[in-house]
Parts: sequence; structure tokens; C-alpha cells
Amino acid sequence: MGLLEKIKAKRLTVNTNKRMVNAKNETLYSWNHSEGNDIEIHRADLLDILEDSIPKNVDFLYQNRIVEIEQSDKAVSVKF
Repeated sequence: MGLLEKIKAKRLTVNTNKRMVNAKNETLYSWNHSEGNDIEIHRADLLDILEDSIPKNVDFLYQNRIVEIEQSDKAVSVKF
């Protein structure tokens, strides 16, 4: 299963029925808003999917930020 299929499997169901009401909560207008190609997914689910797709010998650095990037013709150096 590819990444997109795994993400779609975790897709959130979104209520697409919308309505406009007045101050008395009476419906003035209602419509169904289609989700289209958008995919809503919990961040934790997306992180799990991405982490599972990356080789196990790759280290993840959380709570860090990049302070400098240097690029040459042969390599890229990143300082945290």
C-alpha cells in the first residue's frame, strides 16, 4: 500500500451539510459542501504513516530547528 492509500485509510469524515440560520436558529439556506479532493487527517496519524515509510536507519530529530544550511556541489551541511 502506498502513502496516499494509507492516508486515505485514515481520512476523517467531515460533515459536509451546511446551513445559514437567523437569530432564532431558523434555517434560511442549506447546502451540501462536497469534500472534493481534500483529505483531512489527524497529525499523529500522518506522522505515523510517514515514519513507517522511512528506513529504520534514519534518525528523527524532534524539538530542533535548523540554524544554518550550506550547500556545495558535492554535499549539503545542515546545522541544528
